[in-house]
Amino acid sequence: MKLVITIPAYNEEKTIGEVIDEIPSKIKGIKGIQVLVIDDGSTDRTGEIARGKGALVLKNKKNLGLAIAFN
Repeated sequence: MKLVITIPAYNEEKTIGEVIDEIPSKIKGIKGIQVLVIDDGSTDRTGEIARGKGALVLKNKKNLGLAIAFN
């Protein structure tokens, strides 16, 4: 089984790296862990930092809010 951890983010360059670093790299019974960051139109380096930590990043062109980010 593969686990996808989805993190919605808006202008979180100060914390996104630390959040991703705190995700365990292995969990018993899970074959793979993927981090998906939904960058909700950030104007800072949120997406760039998340990519640098190995996350897949999807970016909204503008801030649409949490509910839309999860859709």
